This record gives sequence, C-alpha cells and structure tokens, in this order.
Amino acid sequence: MSTRRAPTTEGSSRAAERAHKRARIAETSTAALNLSCAPLVGDAALAHAAGKLRAAPLTAVNFFCARLGVTAVRRLSPHFAKHALVEISLARNRGMGAEGVAALAPHIPSTVRRLNLCNTGMGDDGVRALAPHLPGRLRELLLATNRFGNEGLCAVLRSAMDNGWVRTVRVLDVRFNHITSHALLRDVTTEALSNVVELEELRLDGQTPATFAHEPYSLRTIVWLLAFGRVALGRAPRPNVLDVVDVEVNAYARATTRWTELHLHADNRDAELVRRLLDEEGADPRLVSRRAARVHPHMGTALALASSTAYPAASSTSDAALRAMLADAVERVRWSPATHWQCPKEVRTTARARATMMAGRGIGAVRFLRREKSDGWRFVPPELWGLIFGFLIDGAHARRALRTDGRERGWCCRHTSVVCAACRARVYADAEE
Repeated sequence: MSTRRAPTTEGSSRAAERAHKRARIAETSTAALNLSCAPLVGDAALAHAAGKLRAAPLTAVNFFCARLGVTAVRRLSPHFAKHALVEISLARNRGMGAEGVAALAPHIPSTVRRLNLCNTGMGDDGVRALAPHLPGRLRELLLATNRFGNEGLCAVLRSAMDNGWVRTVRVLDVRFNHITSHALLRDVTTEALSNVVELEELRLDGQTPATFAHEPYSLRTIVWLLAFGRVALGRAPRPNVLDVVDVEVNAYARATTRWTELHLHADNRDAELVRRLLDEEGADPRLVSRRAARVHPHMGTALALASSTAYPAASSTSDAALRAMLADAVERVRWSPATHWQCPKEVRTTARARATMMAGRGIGAVRFLRREKSDGWRFVPPELWGLIFGFLIDGAHARRALRTDGRERGWCCRHTSVVCAACRARVYADAEE
C-alpha cells in the first residue's frame, strides 16, 4: 500500500511563491496606467512616465489633459507598441497637433479597441497621418474638437474600409469639427456607412459653421439618410444611431423617420427635384405623414414644408415658385403613365380603354370600323384615335379623392413617394384601379 508523502515546509513555500507570482502576473496583465491631469513637462516627468510604461504589461494608458507636446509624444509613444493595449486616451492635449499625432500613429498597437484623441489639435493633416495606422478591430474612435473638415472625415472612412474596422466600430465621434454637406454626400461616406455592422452611435452634431442646420443637404441630410435607409446600415438602424444633442435637430430627426423623398426635397427647397418627382415619378403631394405632423404641424406635407420657416431646423429661405408649383399639384394632375393612379376614375378608365383598343402598342396601331353601307370596312387613322383619346385624357384633372377617415399608407410605403397598389386602396376613396 502506497502512502502519500506530506509536503515539506520548503515545498509549501515554493508553491505559495509560485501562486503569488501567478496572481501578480494576472494582476499586472490587466493593469492600466492612469496619468490623467498630471502635467508631463520636463525631463524628470517624462522619465517617470517612461519608467511606468516599461514597468509591467499594460492594457490601457490614460494621458488625459497631461499637457503632452510633440517631444513628449515622440518619447513615450514607442513604448505603446510593447504592450497589448486595448485603450489609449490622449484627449485634451492640444500641444500634440498634427506633428504629434503623426509621431504617435505608427506606434498604435493592433490590439487597440478604443482610441480617444479628442481635442488634440490634429486638423486635416493629423487625421490623414493617423488614418492608415488605425487598427483593424477598432470599436470606438473619438476625434471630436480637432478642427478637421471634409478631407479628414473622408480619410477616416477610407481607413475604415481599407483596414476593416468598418465592421467592428460601434462609436464614431467627430463632433465639433468643420464637416459640411459635401463630405456626407461623397461616395466614400455612402460606401463606408453602408458596410457598418455594429455601429451604435455616429456623433456629428456641433459642426461649425453653426449654420449647418440651415444648409441644404447638410448634416440634417445624414439624419434623413440613416432614418430612411438610403445609407443602409448592415442591420436595421437603431434609435440611438445618431447622438444628436441639439433640440431642434433632434426633433427634426424624429419627424424624418416617416418622410418621403418628396418631403425631403421640399424641405431643402429643391424645386427641380420636386418637379421631377411630381411629373416623372408620380408623387402625390397630398399624402400626409402624421407622425411628422405630430412633431410640428408644418412637417406633415410637402406643401406645408415648402411654405413654412417655423418648424424645427427649417430653412430661412423661401421659394415662391416652389410653393406655387406644389399648391397647383395638390389640386390638379396631368395624366402620364407615372401619374395614372392619381387621376380620377373616368380618366383611368379611358386610358385603359385606349391601351386595350391599341393592343398595348400605343396610337400607332391601326383598327377598322364596320359601316352600314356596302363598302364594308374603313380605315381610321391613328391621328384620329389620338385626337379622340387626347380630348378625354390630356389636360389637367382634379386629383383622385383621398379617404376622409384619416387612414395612412402602410409600413411598406412609409418612405416612398409612389405608393403600392395595396396602399392606394387604403388612402384613396375609390379603391378600384
């Protein structure tokens, strides 16, 4: 029978030492270096910080408001690459500038998930130097208050596509910069935002100049693009996709969730696009978005939007020609294949009869009429058919009557200017096509 040997005192102490060493390693492996608000000015302070960076494995470094300059960044940033850092925070170190950010960029570890460089004064040059070095599994990128504009934003989004972090990013903060509408409508912006998968917050508010809320196709447009899926997120947009703190823009964002394209262009005072939607695509300017009207009474219809400057984030300019065009379109409509479903019943019936008699090939087809006399059949020229049907169809007609019970188009057509057949039965008084 074998007996188990009792551990000696020396063996117990060695085991305890090994356990203590493992615990110390586990503790230091998740350590974070926090030197926030500690001015790192002078050789002694920088030597102390460098010693801290060399002391033990780190997962996070925080130099918030540490008065870092270009020299300090050049001295400390090479130590970052020696650690599997998950978070780097260098916010509120305006002395860094573009040169300091360029010195930091090559030393950002590929393990970083959260990078906070707010208020570092990098500008467009700094963003362009930083963008190629952003790690591929980045989750949060905070670049607020850095005085960069359209080129900087496009560089960041191009990096997201090239480095692959477009599919992992959850928070992108570019508030209080100089971004305008031109960057938001570029192909790289649309492509990047169309490929995001986990985006939860896209912070765009606070841009300068402060007139962005009154600029056509400005930051309000991105609210509309995301709300409508014109810029399609990888999965359904969530209510907190945009972190908009401005009260008026927030109200505007809520209203746009049930706007159509016609509403948007009326809001932006774009007469040419409104005309195209009315004539070529057959949009009905009378259709009301009641959810938007609950935010403000002037946000329900395209005509109300074009005529008002009182609703949240409304343009300060007015277009009399646009108002007159929409006012006329509300009352009358000219027949075309696009506007057929908005015409009254007798016009729709006549148009169907013409298509049936002409075998669907238009006025150019020929037909014969039988006469009572002995000469049999006689040819009726297409021009005559055109005159007959043109007398019945051409010209302006009163629009097809809407229901009076307040029914609204269905969820399937909540963002389209032209509603489907099922929704026509819901909103028009005569359900028959």
